[in-house]
Amino acid sequence: MIRDRLARGAEPRWAALGVAAWMRYVSAGRADDGTPLTVTDPLAARLSMPEAAPREVVDRLLGLVEVFGEDLPRHGALRGLLVDWLTRLTSDGARTTARDA
Repeated sequence: MIRDRLARGAEPRWAALGVAAWMRYVSAGRADDGTPLTVTDPLAARLSMPEAAPREVVDRLLGLVEVFGEDLPRHGALRGLLVDWLTRLTSDGARTTARDA
């Protein structure tokens, strides 16, 4: 879906929100209310970065070729959307971000 939209020159805004939410979940180690989260994934050790800033999280996770391939990390527009969404999710929480989207 993201690749298709990018290939057509369209902005994958809503798909990027979904990916950013996943990035928040796997990297933060806690829910918005502080409840600890357990990520059960073979890549869990590479996904966790609870103290990292949104830009760092996006850059590191986009670097997972197993997840994003080699093409998606090269799309500056996608990266920008992910940083924007993840920043909002981190600062405002999921509920507020979804409501204001």
